[in-house]
This record gives sequence, C-alpha cells and structure tokens, in this order.
Amino acid sequence: MSVTINNIDLDAGCDFFLETVYLDHTTNLPKDITGYTAILAVRDSYMQPNPYLVLTNGNGRIVLGGPSGTIIAHFIPGDTDPSQQATAWTKAVYDLILVDKNGIVTKLMSGRINVIGTVSITSPAITQFLSPVAGSPTTGKVV
Repeated sequence: MSVTINNIDLDAGCDFFLETVYLDHTTNLPKDITGYTAILAVRDSYMQPNPYLVLTNGNGRIVLGGPSGTIIAHFIPGDTDPSQQATAWTKAVYDLILVDKNGIVTKLMSGRINVIGTVSITSPAITQFLSPVAGSPTTGKVV
C-alpha cells in the first residue's frame, strides 16, 4: 500500500478537520476499522523525538468510523494558537498511522504542515467577539 502525501495549511487559532477514508487495497471499498487505533503525530522533523502534538482516537482527537472506514482528525484552535509558547510552531511534518486489532501498523498519510497567520483571529479578539458588551448590536455570528 502506498502512503498518501497530503500537505496541510492550518489557519492559526482555528479548527481544522482532516478527513479521509481507509480503502481496502484489493477491492477499493472502505475497510472496516472497528477496533483499530489511529495516531497522528506532528513533529519539527521526522527524526525529532518529541512531538509538538499527538492526536489519537484514545484522546478523542481522532474519530474512527468503523465499517465506513472514515478517519477524522480534529486540530483545535489551541494547537496553533500563536499567543501560546508551546504551540508557537509554524512548520512541521506529520504522519497518520493505523494499528489494527492484530498490531499491524499501516502508515496512511504523511506530509508537511504550515500554520498560516490569521489577521482577524487572536485569542483576545475571539473572546471579545464571542462576549459582546451588553446592549451592543454584535450578535457573535459571522455572516
């Protein structure tokens, strides 16, 4: 099975959902991934021992779709919040692996991640926008 190369641009301080379907390489149909473990690690380089971030189905950051073969990894705003020293990275590499019920490890996807600065969103701006002053016409909705 070949690994899909998928480079990702994340908007700093925003949610991002990476979605894919694991296909059986012989039938090209979705593979049942019930009971599997998924791990997505983000590092400065492929050989760096300490990841910036680890998403798994065990920590709730990856949702596996069982018989549908879907995999959804969720990057939350805090993962790329430029105001936090621990998440002030802007370039990284990642890979997504699946471990089946028998312990077989399959690398599905890898690539580079770029964190793109966002003009409108910083942590204080979000808080201010979502908590409008009483009597203000601001509703907190983006239209």
